[in-house]
Amino acid sequence: MKLILENWRKFQLNEIFGSPVPSHEIIQQNRSGLSDDEIIWKFKVDDYDYEVSLLDESPYVSDKTRPDVIPYLESYEFSFKVGGRGIGDPYKATNLGFRSGMKVMSTVVSILEKWINKNDFFLIEVNVDPNQTARIKMYNRILKTLQKNLGSDYETTAQDGDFAIINIGFIERGIDKFVQKGEDRTARQLVSAVLGHLGSKSIEGRSEERVLNKFKDLEAKRGINE
Repeated sequence: MKLILENWRKFQLNEIFGSPVPSHEIIQQNRSGLSDDEIIWKFKVDDYDYEVSLLDESPYVSDKTRPDVIPYLESYEFSFKVGGRGIGDPYKATNLGFRSGMKVMSTVVSILEKWINKNDFFLIEVNVDPNQTARIKMYNRILKTLQKNLGSDYETTAQDGDFAIINIGFIERGIDKFVQKGEDRTARQLVSAVLGHLGSKSIEGRSEERVLNKFKDLEAKRGINE
C-alpha cells in the first residue's frame, strides 16, 4: 500500500481515479446485525481481494424524535481493506505497484460516488490513526475527488485523521420541506438534531454554517409571524 501512496504525487486526480474495475466484477452484500447494518462491496485486482464497506452509525434517537426527522439522520462509517491472495487470508496492508494502486483507488471512489448519488443520507465518516500519514493522504485525495465530482450539495471535512462527507443539501431541502408544510417545530427539531450530531463529531465549518443559516431563517420567520 505504501508504494501506491508514494506514486500518487506523480499523477493528476483524473488520471488516478479514471480506471475502476467494471461494475459486473464488483459483488455487493448487505449484512444485518443485532445493532447495525452494513453494506459491503468486494472486488479483485491482481489476485488480491479488496473490501469496501459502509457501516450504519446513525445516531441514537429518543422517543421524542419525530418520525419524519429520523430518515434525515442516517450516518455511516466507511472502511477499506485489502486481503491476501489465498482464500480465507486475513485482510491486511500490502504493497502494490502504482498501476494496480490506481485501479484499486479508482474502484473505491467509483463505488462511493455511485452509492452517494443513489441514496439519501446525512453523514459518511472515516476515522484514521493520526500517525498513519500515508493513509491520511489517501483519504484526503478520495475526499477531494468526491467533493469535485458531487457538487455543492456536499461538504467534506478533514482534521487529524477524522474525515467526513456531509450531505448538507439533503438536510437543507428537508428543513425547507417542513417549513413549506407549516411544520416549523419539526424543522427546528431537524436543525437541532443535525447540529447536535455535527457537534458530537467536532465537525465545524461550512456544514455547520449552512444549517445555522437555515435556523436563522426559521427564527426570522417565527418573529414575523408573532
